[in-house]
Amino acid sequence: MPRQFANQGDRLVSPTGIMNLSGFAILLIVVFQGDTHSLLPLYAIGVFISFTLSQSGMVRRMAAPAREGWRWRMWINGVGRW
Repeated sequence: MPRQFANQGDRLVSPTGIMNLSGFAILLIVVFQGDTHSLLPLYAIGVFISFTLSQSGMVRRMAAPAREGWRWRMWINGVGRW
């Protein structure tokens, strides 16, 4: 087993990562004083970045012409990015 997986639990997540995310969430709530109107733009930016990265990965995967119709699929994924 690789060394990185030795610290993961039964659910294949790192307890340290969960604690870091929890701490960062608490920090954001304290800094923005729990105002959801201030936190919503941060959420929107996070969603936009995650969707853009996933669509970019799909376009990159489709760039290797391994199957018939790969150009059409790549175009659809590229448009979905925006």
